[in-house]
Amino acid sequence: AMVFEKSLTAMVKGIRSNRGKETEYITQCIQEIQKEVTSRNLTTKSMAILKLAYLSMMGYDMSWATFAIVEVMSHNKFAIKRPGYLASSLSFTESTDVGLLTINQFKKDFGSKSQYESGMAISCLSSICTPQISRDVLSDLMAMLSSSRAYLRKKTVLCLFRIFLKDPPALRSSFAKLKERLGDEDQGVLTATVNTFLELARKNARNYLSLVPQLYHVLVNTTNNWLAIKLLKLFQLLCPLEPRLPAKLVEPLTSFLNSTKAQSVEFETIRCVIRAVPEEASPALTALAVERLQAFVNSSDRNLRYIALEMFREALEIPGFKERHQFPDLHAKVLESIEETDISARNVALQLLDAIVTPATFMDTVKKLLDFSKSSSSNDEFLGTILRMGVRDRYALVEDFAWYLLVLADMSRSVDSVHAGEIAEQFTDITVRVAQVRTYSVTLALSLLDRDAVASATAGTAGEEDPAAKVGSFDVAAPMVGACAWVIGEHHEAFESPAEPSLVKAAKALLAAKQVQALPPAVQTQCVW
Repeated sequence: AMVFEKSLTAMVKGIRSNRGKETEYITQCIQEIQKEVTSRNLTTKSMAILKLAYLSMMGYDMSWATFAIVEVMSHNKFAIKRPGYLASSLSFTESTDVGLLTINQFKKDFGSKSQYESGMAISCLSSICTPQISRDVLSDLMAMLSSSRAYLRKKTVLCLFRIFLKDPPALRSSFAKLKERLGDEDQGVLTATVNTFLELARKNARNYLSLVPQLYHVLVNTTNNWLAIKLLKLFQLLCPLEPRLPAKLVEPLTSFLNSTKAQSVEFETIRCVIRAVPEEASPALTALAVERLQAFVNSSDRNLRYIALEMFREALEIPGFKERHQFPDLHAKVLESIEETDISARNVALQLLDAIVTPATFMDTVKKLLDFSKSSSSNDEFLGTILRMGVRDRYALVEDFAWYLLVLADMSRSVDSVHAGEIAEQFTDITVRVAQVRTYSVTLALSLLDRDAVASATAGTAGEEDPAAKVGSFDVAAPMVGACAWVIGEHHEAFESPAEPSLVKAAKALLAAKQVQALPPAVQTQCVW
């Protein structure tokens, strides 16, 4: 009998010790494995398959060894067949020819005296099942749903979800027996059953409305936090389909918020209230959920703050929610979150800030965002938020348009910003819409252009380059140069008398050869015009 040349542990140590030469070493190992899988000694073959499974997780192909894998799976000893089940889970697909050879092996192991052998077979089946395999083993799985061993009932319930995906008609024939597991005495089986129905409901929740009475009974009687969370997620899917259900849930949801000590359950309850229970069903419950959600926002835990802000963002998208509730300190907490180093938390905070800002807080908010943008390596997200807030509902938040024009001028100095075009567009739009600030607008446009011209001339005479304004280029974005040119040309009558000196300055700034030639052709046209 052939003995394997090296164990898995030895192979892994060899890979690590051959740093820089891993490919050559692994190639040698694969050659050894190819010899070992032809051995009549199934212990040797099992170790070879185990090593091959490890290499497959590093990206190496093992499809050539599928028949050997099935051979190893068929051994009577658990320790020898286990690598075969692992390897098949990793490598078998619907196009694997020898996959059908596993059907009888599954049926045999399902009836094993060892629940761990049966459990291993169920786990493997969930990974490699095809429509044909699913149809052939369904009756065996149905039998195991009634097994006296909770371990197998739990495994089977979870595996059935994968079976239903591959063979949808199987759900109809096995629904009644699966529904019975909602009354299982074992908490693990019950949780697995609820989880399977949750995943099925994500596909089509209407099919599971008949389960509401049993699910409700489990919800009000469970003390298992994980099970409660799954049930709350499931009810979020069912409530929109049954108008009477939200009112029925008010009492258990209120109880959860008042009594649970688990933050995970508390947050899922809040999410269920906001997503699934209309405020008219229980204004008191909604107010309680908002109060608890604000406590999450004030948490010292960064992750809790993040999910709370995300939930607030979702809640504020509900029509009328913002007007019906007060959010003390939320604005300040959101501004704090904008300084987070985590980009996901920062983006959620910016989206939420966009939703909660009011005309009274708009000016301070913009000032803080500008400060953040100047200290950040990437300022586009801050500038984009300012622009979205400013233009919303035709500048409804802007009370001082002259100030906002100055903000746009400041933002235009971010010459590489992806929002440069939007900044220029808003500058032009406000000038056209708001006649009261037109004089200020043309003066500001001229100052932006003329200052650049002066800076360039100074740099040229001194023989040094001003870091704030390179010779031959403006220190504002090109679209803003075009916007300034258009504003001055279209509204030159807004210059204070005498207008001639201002017009001469504008002409000199717009026709400075070095500066204009560096601009895009469309902007050059605006300058000459």
